[in-house]
Amino acid sequence: MSELTRELLLLEELVVNFVLLEPAKEQYRLGKVSKMELESYVEQLTAISTKYLGAQTVKLSRQEVAAYALYYLPINFAKLAYLFRQELSFNLSRPIRVLDFGCGPGTGALAAASSFNLALEISLFDASTECSSLAKRLLESYRPKTTSNIVPSLTKLQTSTFDLVIAANVLTELLGSSRQAAIDQLLQLVDKDGYLVLLEPALKVCTQNLMSDRDKILVQHADFSVRFPCFTQEACPMLRGDKDDWCHGQLPHQAWERPPLLRQLDELLEFNKHRVKYAAFIFQRNNQSRPSGYRILRPLTKKHAALLCGEKGLIQIDARQAKKMQSKRALKNAEGFEVLGITN
Repeated sequence: MSELTRELLLLEELVVNFVLLEPAKEQYRLGKVSKMELESYVEQLTAISTKYLGAQTVKLSRQEVAAYALYYLPINFAKLAYLFRQELSFNLSRPIRVLDFGCGPGTGALAAASSFNLALEISLFDASTECSSLAKRLLESYRPKTTSNIVPSLTKLQTSTFDLVIAANVLTELLGSSRQAAIDQLLQLVDKDGYLVLLEPALKVCTQNLMSDRDKILVQHADFSVRFPCFTQEACPMLRGDKDDWCHGQLPHQAWERPPLLRQLDELLEFNKHRVKYAAFIFQRNNQSRPSGYRILRPLTKKHAALLCGEKGLIQIDARQAKKMQSKRALKNAEGFEVLGITN
């Protein structure tokens, strides 16, 4: 069992203790919660999934917040915790200052608390007080020594900066000038050498909008560079290419194993989170180092060439070309966003 899988189990147990009624908690401890106890949560989750299909600010009731925490919190926690552990590093002699913008039930904050050994000072902001309140309570129970506070308004942060700013599944609810204004404000809150992490659902429209955001950030904010998933700071080559392509990855199998209650909810909802896909960009301020390599966006199959993106843009490698490469096996067995050093 991986460390991340263990953390997911701990997190699910914590959410269960906060959210489920006593009979359901006891059933969970015995191994399986009855369909009757989960019925109301399934109804709420069905309503939530319908709400998120539209590009508008989503307001959740207290019951919907509880249902969201049971199902979506572990999924998005896994995405962020994997990215944090793989892509972020801090060399600080003080606590890491974190802002979880649009925190929901604390997804980003909890992922940060699970990923870094340094002390953390976490600020939670959400338009819903139901969400930010639950986020703070979960965080205090999950990592009792982590300092956290609820921010009532971003105007309260005008003189603050953070080492890590997280906006997970937030931008998709914002349109036009509101979206751009939010991104600009978040960038202003990033300290020197700090990170901005933008995570969105791996849906075509959501991801392509995020790809456009990436290009605007690099043009309008010269002090930021994109650290993940790109190996180029130029305009996104995929946006200039096939309009049916979008840049998204998938958690490797060792980083994702559904905890037991989530498996049950999957069955009742007739959803399938056996594999988890995501779209994300990580930006860093005042860091001029340039990573090199190519990232596999689509593996090699009998019908399709492998699609890679790297320092020289997009390249495709078909089966005939792959025969000459030492990396053929990696091209065929690649999991989302795997990095490949191309050698002939």
